[in-house]
Amino acid sequence: MKKIIITVILAVIIGACGWGLIENSRLNISKAEGFESDKILDKSYISEVINYSVRGDSFYQEADDPRFFVTDFYMKLESLKIVLKEPLEKNTLIELYYDKYCTLKHGHKGDKEIYIDLSGVEECSAIRVDINGDFSFDHIELSKSDFEIVNAGKSRISVWAYITAWILAAAIAVGIVYGFDITGKARTCLSRLRAVNVKALANKRNIYKLAVLILYAAGIICIRLLVKEHNIKWTLTTIVTIVFAVLINLFSIYKNIAGIVFTAVMMSGICYIFTVPVGSLICMDDEFHYENSVKFSHAFEDCVTEADEYIYGRLVTEKYNQVEIQRSMKGLEELYELGAVSKDGGVATDAYKTLAYLPSGTAMFLARGLGLPFVKVFYAGKLGNLFMYGLLIYFAIKRLRSGKMILAVTAMLPANIFLASSYSYDIWLIGLTMLGIAYIAGVIQDWAGGIQVRIKDIIIILGSLTLGFAPKAVYFPMLLLVFLIPRAGFKSKKLYRGMCISAAACIIFVLMTFMLPFIVGGPGEGDLRGGEDVNSAEQVSYVLKNPMEYTEILLNHIKDYISPENQKLTVGVLGYMGNTTHFVLIMLLLAMVTFADREVCDMKINNQKARLWTIFSIFASIVLISTAMYISFTPVGSNSVNGCQYRYIIPLIFPLLYFAFNIKTDGRNINKNIFSGLCVASMVFILYSDAWKLWLSAY
Repeated sequence: MKKIIITVILAVIIGACGWGLIENSRLNISKAEGFESDKILDKSYISEVINYSVRGDSFYQEADDPRFFVTDFYMKLESLKIVLKEPLEKNTLIELYYDKYCTLKHGHKGDKEIYIDLSGVEECSAIRVDINGDFSFDHIELSKSDFEIVNAGKSRISVWAYITAWILAAAIAVGIVYGFDITGKARTCLSRLRAVNVKALANKRNIYKLAVLILYAAGIICIRLLVKEHNIKWTLTTIVTIVFAVLINLFSIYKNIAGIVFTAVMMSGICYIFTVPVGSLICMDDEFHYENSVKFSHAFEDCVTEADEYIYGRLVTEKYNQVEIQRSMKGLEELYELGAVSKDGGVATDAYKTLAYLPSGTAMFLARGLGLPFVKVFYAGKLGNLFMYGLLIYFAIKRLRSGKMILAVTAMLPANIFLASSYSYDIWLIGLTMLGIAYIAGVIQDWAGGIQVRIKDIIIILGSLTLGFAPKAVYFPMLLLVFLIPRAGFKSKKLYRGMCISAAACIIFVLMTFMLPFIVGGPGEGDLRGGEDVNSAEQVSYVLKNPMEYTEILLNHIKDYISPENQKLTVGVLGYMGNTTHFVLIMLLLAMVTFADREVCDMKINNQKARLWTIFSIFASIVLISTAMYISFTPVGSNSVNGCQYRYIIPLIFPLLYFAFNIKTDGRNINKNIFSGLCVASMVFILYSDAWKLWLSAY
């Protein structure tokens, strides 16, 4: 009865907190009032149109920097309103130039009416309007007076949000009380505290740890008080924290390597997050991923903010100057305070693929629910991705008996840390794939040590890989690595058969997530970013009619794609900021850990069958990735594959190194503490050295 009462009380407390977060995350909806029109300019006032094609009242963007000019008027302006016949597409950038077309104003977007404040403008006779997208023009209204932005209430919340909050609260309360036996553990902790021998704690090792902790605290305080430069402050704070994690575990580095790597991943990622320029043109496709993260965070609402729309597809500032950065941040906060002005939001219809935005979207929702300002909500989304990745790597390393450093070095590659500290769904794929593959390796290592396969491990393997492939189902051949787990490792044939059936079901499920839309709706038109000649339907027809020619194209592409000289673009690309300057050192570290970090338990799969099976799975994944890009991103009949970025290889690195390059070596004679410490130190040096060269030194 006591447990039931505690569970109910806990559920009520958690549910109330959830309710409060949802209520606090509701945005103010703003609208413009008090606009008085003094002059109306219809289409006849448009004197020149550049980079649009015009059909009737419809303007279609044909090239970058589209614009049109409105002339033949002369008056003092305080505000204007652009009226459209159809609502603007979401995230459309609007810019206004006036007074000889040299001064820029950004508009306050609504559905069909865009209000622009022109306070302080003297008399002018012409304006230039840039609307980056297609639109249907009606007229422009000019006003000698200002308008007012007023609060029109709160954004709407679905009742399912509250129901979900209470269901989660009940589940968490039950899990805490019954799953973790909170009352029993509390009693155990109290009894241990009573039994503590204070004199026994005062040994040399504990005194050393206390001294390290005091020095760390003193170092952090000094940095925060004495260092004024933004980039130097974050760099020193995170480096000192990594050094502290190593020193506190100095006598057991290899034993606690999972925690040390977690700290290194988190600190280097935090340094990246808070020092790169704010915006969504930092990492590949991050404007697209930021937009989807915002949608996920507004899953129960029907709107987004002007600040969100402003930041889509642009850097807020490209200047590495703190005064300029602070000015830009203030402008974003002012836009955010306007509230929700664009009706949009909602989760994409593909719920499976949308899972990849769970970490960033949830973090943004929580930050907004806590009432944090816009820039901190923006940072929270990145921190959500980083924390998820760090946590997955921590548990992946913990699961391994050997090969810990292979996974650690792979996880700390510059490309991975940069992706983890950006808006990207690639890190969801990479992190969960590493976790699943690490559990496969861990299960085999346990079997070598006489421990049989547990159902929990199989659930984690299949669950992590199936969820991990949500954004890119073409990696489904990696699920075939499950069949490396030997039959002898199971208690019974029934359990082994159950694993095989479950694995086959997961493969079919992931396969059908991209095959069913293809079968039902056809291949579609393809990704228009690949150019006007991209047409998926015609490309599929070309491949089917010319299988030999396509095979030659594919093999030539893969030969170049996996060539060693091109792998700098796999392991060392830091988005649009640049590339690593330590490619040779990275490759040496990967080679060293691959051959040195081995134990006797690895020898159970040291055979040709395991190597060939791994290489087949990896090759099949690369073939599918390349074919997908050929169909969706490459002009019809092209003799090359476009859009196949090298970061797509990253999820395949750990299984390749661990399984395919598993040769008979004995790492037992190596001092694991020194070995692992040097590896982590080298990767930390690479991460911060690259950051310093590419952007930190520019401040």
